Amino acid sequence: MALPDGRLIEPSAPLLRRFGIYGAKIVGTGYYRAGEWARPERMELGLKREPNNEHDSNAVALMRGSRPQQVGHVAKGQARFVAKALDGGEVLVAHVIMGGDWVLITARERWEQLNR
Repeated sequence: MALPDGRLIEPSAPLLRRFGIYGAKIVGTGYYRAGEWARPERMELGLKREPNNEHDSNAVALMRGSRPQQVGHVAKGQARFVAKALDGGEVLVAHVIMGGDWVLITARERWEQLNR
């Protein structure tokens, strides 16, 4: 990601969380049939909390399609922040970035502001 002055900022930078923006690596795609997908930049994915996930109580699944299919998870390091926001009632969506290996998660309105 680039700031208006051209400086680069890492998608997982803690500073972004202050603005309700979470960058996270997409993990676990090999476990889901829907994970075998082309990941076009800016593709929107849904989020689904999995508080009973046996591996991570902060798990957040990434879903795609009108009949949602799971494609993977938000990486554990960022999942705790995203899970807290979702559990607090925030409505967030994910957008594929950086060649399909990462997602940028934020409110739809904020995403639109970022893309002006």
